[in-house]
Amino acid sequence: MVILRDRSSVGCEFKVIINKVMAYDDVSALVDITVSFYSGSVFPEINASMNFESNDLIRLFDNLARLKAETFECISAYDPGLAIYSNPILNQNNELYFEIIISIDAGLIINNRPSSSGPAITLTVKQEDLCVFSTEFKRQLNNFPRSKMPIDVLNCDCQEKTDPVARKKLIHLRQEKCDPFYLETLEKN
Repeated sequence: MVILRDRSSVGCEFKVIINKVMAYDDVSALVDITVSFYSGSVFPEINASMNFESNDLIRLFDNLARLKAETFECISAYDPGLAIYSNPILNQNNELYFEIIISIDAGLIINNRPSSSGPAITLTVKQEDLCVFSTEFKRQLNNFPRSKMPIDVLNCDCQEKTDPVARKKLIHLRQEKCDPFYLETLEKN
């Protein structure tokens, strides 16, 4: 579990928990994570379980650690269920802080499909907080035990074997077919 805490108020935090890592080749894997946040005791904890391609998730956290101090930024992964907006601000002492707005919606909350406009929390953090958060997440991801992706997901036609984008889409679609929540959602609709 990796936690990013707000510097301006007590009790606001964003957590990322790695649930499962399924490798489908030597460099790539499907990562199942739970992201959650809460704001003290006023609101209940909000969480969502999401699946990401490991390289996409690492890129997201690398970009988070290297925010620009001059401009508003939006960082998101290939899956729009996790979006992070950054607004650089200077406090009264001219110290640089970032207002990080984290929106989570893996289709569990709005219309059973991912979006970047789900529930959100705003945290005020420093660049060093983001670097520690990103580094710790990547360390935990590298050390997390991997299991092999089921063989039927790896059996695909020629385009999916040579085109990484097509392969990622195929794995995502086949992952959805095996996901109990996805099947439950289909039965309801």
